[in-house]
Amino acid sequence: MIKRIKNIIKSFKETVRHFGWISLIIVPVFIILNVLLLIGINIQHDFIYDGLKASAANELNSISLFINARMTEFQDDIHVIMNAREVDDYLLNPTPTTHDEYQQMLERVMASKQAFTKMKDVALNGDIIYQIERLEDGTLATSETGLGSIANTPYFSFISTLDDQDTYVSDFHLVNNNPTLTFVRPLIDQDIIQSYLEIEINASEVLTMIQNYAGEHVDFLHFGFINHGLIWTYDDEHVLITDDDQATINALLNDHLPDPNTMSKTITSQTIDPHLLTLGDSSFYIFASIHYDEAVQASNYYLLRYPVIIILINLVLFANIAYIAVMVKSKNNDRLLTNANIYLSDQSKDAVVITSHDSKITYINQAFLKNYDYQRAEMIHQPLHEIIGIKDLYPPYDTTLNKAFEYFNWSKTRSNIYLLKHLRIKSESTVRKTRRHYIYVYSEPRIEIDDYQKYFTKKEETLVAFKALLGLQKFAVGQTSICMMRIEDTDILSFANYIKRHSSYMDIIAQIKHNYLLCYTNHQAMSFEQMMSALGLLIERYRYLPSVSRDFSHLLVASKASHELNTLDKLLDSLLVTLEIARSNPQYQHLIYHEGMKQQIEREKEIRSEIQNGFINDEFYMVYQPQIKVNTGQYFGVEALLRWDNKRLGLISPNEFIPIIESSYLINQLSLMVLKKVIKDFEPYIESLPKKFRISVNITTFDFNDKEIIMQFVHLIESSSIPTSRFIFEITESHYIDHVEKTNQIVALLHAKNMLVAIDDFGTGYSSINSLKSINIDLVKIDRAFIKDYPKSDQGEMIKTIIHLIHGLHKTVIVEGTETQAHIDFCVKNHCEYIQGFYISKPIDILSIMKMIQKGPVPLS
Repeated sequence: MIKRIKNIIKSFKETVRHFGWISLIIVPVFIILNVLLLIGINIQHDFIYDGLKASAANELNSISLFINARMTEFQDDIHVIMNAREVDDYLLNPTPTTHDEYQQMLERVMASKQAFTKMKDVALNGDIIYQIERLEDGTLATSETGLGSIANTPYFSFISTLDDQDTYVSDFHLVNNNPTLTFVRPLIDQDIIQSYLEIEINASEVLTMIQNYAGEHVDFLHFGFINHGLIWTYDDEHVLITDDDQATINALLNDHLPDPNTMSKTITSQTIDPHLLTLGDSSFYIFASIHYDEAVQASNYYLLRYPVIIILINLVLFANIAYIAVMVKSKNNDRLLTNANIYLSDQSKDAVVITSHDSKITYINQAFLKNYDYQRAEMIHQPLHEIIGIKDLYPPYDTTLNKAFEYFNWSKTRSNIYLLKHLRIKSESTVRKTRRHYIYVYSEPRIEIDDYQKYFTKKEETLVAFKALLGLQKFAVGQTSICMMRIEDTDILSFANYIKRHSSYMDIIAQIKHNYLLCYTNHQAMSFEQMMSALGLLIERYRYLPSVSRDFSHLLVASKASHELNTLDKLLDSLLVTLEIARSNPQYQHLIYHEGMKQQIEREKEIRSEIQNGFINDEFYMVYQPQIKVNTGQYFGVEALLRWDNKRLGLISPNEFIPIIESSYLINQLSLMVLKKVIKDFEPYIESLPKKFRISVNITTFDFNDKEIIMQFVHLIESSSIPTSRFIFEITESHYIDHVEKTNQIVALLHAKNMLVAIDDFGTGYSSINSLKSINIDLVKIDRAFIKDYPKSDQGEMIKTIIHLIHGLHKTVIVEGTETQAHIDFCVKNHCEYIQGFYISKPIDILSIMKMIQKGPVPLS
């Protein structure tokens, strides 16, 4: 307890020492004064608002009573009509005479009731058989022909359910810019409706009290009502206007007291008369909007009217406190600034170093120690540039106080691994403009190396970063080589150190980005091929170290200086081209640059630039390759194949454009387009196709892995005239090898729609018979690579084994690429169910396919 009291006294003394006695006086005064001002403002606000609220409540009650009275009068008038002798005579004895007397009575009522604007006698089927209308000059006009019908009105079916004492009353609506209410009463005799009486009443008198308040703001209130999904109110010229702003309506109706500046009162049909009915919601709301700001401006409360007074009072006090704060900052800035930067550095994933004004290290964060493999104790108070800097690679930077400086920076780890970083340097100073320290932040370099298209847009910037280090080394055609490794699931610094310890032939080993390693050499004792072989072997040895994860993977690309690659720029560019090729072909682990790669990238770039035009100009079209039953020669189906004839590039191979589109956001658009074209081609011929004829459509990995997209395809087929049972979806082995359970879910969904699923190009991927056993597909298409050399250089043992194993799994076989009679005989002998290939036909258009089918079965011997 005594220790706590001492701490409080010590804290109080520190406050007095830093802020001074005047501050101890100003701060409480500042707080008390603002509290008093706020209390005064709240009292003034409540006085004005409560007065307006009370006035609004009184006026709403008066308006409510008036509206109820007028509505009751209208209801009473209708009761008088319904109790008239003429009505009783007409209902008891509906003859032309009693009907004429009934209509004459309506004319007398119309003449005496100025609020009535139109009365209609309506037959049971809704036809208007008689109408009295008050014209603009006040005279009455009657009509008996061509009057239309109310059968299509929203309320017609409703009024047929009314009892003999019930009246339908519409919402307010405008007729010739006049607010109008429509009353409908069925004329019933012995529970049977004989006809209907419809009366339109000018409702202006109902709204008289609301109209009286229009334009009068002395009480700072404005009145209106909500009915028929509209806000009804009067403008300053006493003109009735409406507004369908649903947000405003919802706000006004929210708990009947939606807004501090708005009051509302509900008027329901029960308030008017127990027998008054409407269609749907039988209530409407009158409301009073409080113009609070205008009331404040008209008052004598200066704190409310001129809040700038409060601001001026506070500014005087704030100026004093700000002066005191500056004094405190000038005394404590060094300590606070350093502690703040240390705290921020500890939270950062980037490597951060703080140095004194003479660039000696005062603080290092954990990320820096991990990246550079140093211990904190051996770096503190040492010059940063001498420890991790590289001679000739540490350019001078602007030493202006509090100004940031940034650039690509090469630095070294303890084991002399070169790291490329994006370095930001910021000098911090005190309030007195004296330099306190520097902050160095080493983050991932902002260069593009793993996407050639992006790299191409920032080529110069990327090459400058590389050449800053490599440009200092020897370069010789036929001797200099460079390679890059992308490493996954291992510590990159540990891997780099391993490579450096075991490869004396590497001149430079550098980490480019978080998982990319660069190796540069001019070694003459080993050939390029020997060096690549040795490096590959070294990577494999590292893979099996006990400390290395089993998920470790790598990609190695390399290039050697030649007469074509005779500058460092060209050599680096070729390396990144090779990296892009490898990125697009995940089966590669080691890849060496050759001249054709650049043309391949350029070709891909050209194709990418034309893809949008292909869709816009409808340059894609479909061809079909038939599939034949081996035992009968009958047509089993066709495989739909996409082709592209571009206006600028001409015919583009599917092997070129499909992988490009599959890697873009347009892949789903392409799949939908293919399916639509197939449906459009086959719909006219669906009745001419063989009974179990199937159309095979290739589905991409992206589409097949998304259940919603698959359902979109199924819905598209179901919306056509082609049954779903006519379709086969073909997928490649990469669809299911890592997602067997998900694949089976999609296959089950398609089976439920009577569709089949086939594996396309089986044997060319990474699958196995064991993984094929796990999925519930229907057909397996064996790739042409297994039969193309039969019988010249291949006796077919491999494909025989595959066919036997697939049959053992009770799945159907389609052999692709059957081009000779020997191929056909082989498939017959080995009991293959279906064949597809040039022996039958190359891919052809829909008209040619239909002509082939009409010719009947294909002779296979």
